[in-house]
Amino acid sequence: MKKRLADGLTLIELLVGLLVFGILLAALLSLETATVTGANTAALQAARIRNLQEASSYLAARLRAARLVSTDLSVNDQACSLTPPAGTLPCFAILVGETRTVGGVTQYQDNAYSYLVYRLIPRLQLTAADRAPDTWADSNTYALTQSQVLLCEPTATSCTTAVPATPPSVAIPTVMPTALAITPAVTATHTLDQVVADMSTLDLTPGSGTFTPFAYNAASRQFTLRFRQKTNERGTVRYTPASEPYLLHIQRRN
Repeated sequence: MKKRLADGLTLIELLVGLLVFGILLAALLSLETATVTGANTAALQAARIRNLQEASSYLAARLRAARLVSTDLSVNDQACSLTPPAGTLPCFAILVGETRTVGGVTQYQDNAYSYLVYRLIPRLQLTAADRAPDTWADSNTYALTQSQVLLCEPTATSCTTAVPATPPSVAIPTVMPTALAITPAVTATHTLDQVVADMSTLDLTPGSGTFTPFAYNAASRQFTLRFRQKTNERGTVRYTPASEPYLLHIQRRN
């Protein structure tokens, strides 16, 4: 005797239908999760690229205005060089004019200069206030920092009183021995002005070596900068930019 449609579905048919529905629902949820994760990853990558562009633009503006460049100096009694020995991190310094006007009030004299020291340091060396909590990044990345020391030409007899007490890092100026000459020894421990780029790396791609972040051609007065970040997202190491370091050429104008 044939089963009529009015008899309804059997228990086995209901179970099979529920199983198929469950499989389809799980597939949809998996697809939605993958889509959301992919969108979040893309958004984070875009944000990191913007951060690198902002850092490189800031540094490029300072480098274009540099009056002098120092590629070998001493910072906190340690040698600091643009081309350091193997196993050490690069460092350089520039001299820029610091005439500023805020609300119509001159903040620095025409003969006052900032000696800006740029160093790559292990991220763990930053104070807790200067880095967002990230244990993995502390052990696997670097930070590009800027330290600032105010210098004055010998003719600036009133420079020590004309410079305001803020920011604290330039409250006590150092007089230059000769006009536009810089002393290649700096104590930068207490003059950290800012972190220019966080979570920096010198990795190319995994297993393919490292790259040189800074280069300067004194003859052409051109800087070459390379920036890259490294992060750990849910156990996956990601690089920004993903394929190769962000490259920037800057021409000095002074």
